[in-house]
Amino acid sequence: MEQFFEVFDRVFAQNGLLEYATDQNKQTYASLCNHILEVNKVHNLTAIRDVPGVITKHFADSLTIAPHISQNATVIDVGTGGGFPTLPLAVARPDLKITAIDSTAKKIAHVQSTAHLFGIDNVTALTGRAEELAQTKMRESFDYATARAVSELRILCEITLPFVKVGGYLIAMKGASGQKELQDAKNAIQKLGGVLETEKHLVLIDENGNSEERYLFLIKKVAHTPQNFPRQYSQILKKPL
Repeated sequence: MEQFFEVFDRVFAQNGLLEYATDQNKQTYASLCNHILEVNKVHNLTAIRDVPGVITKHFADSLTIAPHISQNATVIDVGTGGGFPTLPLAVARPDLKITAIDSTAKKIAHVQSTAHLFGIDNVTALTGRAEELAQTKMRESFDYATARAVSELRILCEITLPFVKVGGYLIAMKGASGQKELQDAKNAIQKLGGVLETEKHLVLIDENGNSEERYLFLIKKVAHTPQNFPRQYSQILKKPL
């Protein structure tokens, strides 16, 4: 546990995230880290299998979006996987109401049970495909949509922007390929009712000072998404916007 807190403090300081490193939060993150690594031995939820990796690549990386979300907002995390950014974000920002969706039932079961285990009561987790759920009452009902490591940006926009209210935002979390993906996605963003408002280049720094490029794209929803989007996923993949 001592190793966890040393690495946690160093990583959060290096990445400008100390405001989310309260004593209470650190205890929760420590327990959450241990739980994730234990569950991962059985269910293979993530390729990251060490404490420093979880702190940097799951916790710190997930929290890069936290300063860009307004107070008391509703958030949908599309393709949450093992619960990222949902779980770290819910701990850091208890004012948010977060809905996590994923098409894999075992991953959603993990998110649900983990949130319950650690008293993270601002998370709802649902199994389902984004392109189908976006045609339900969930359509255009969230202030923000988030997604991390889901798909390239032009595809991601089609499965996330339909969830966002006019005036809300998609926050797309991207790696080093972000700039090229943004260029390719300009048509999709416009067709789906969005406009790029903020492009943020970040450097994610681990406990040894190694760094990885990250991009955050804040895409504002300025018009309703046409009803024929999103299409079936096979169509989206075959002919991206």
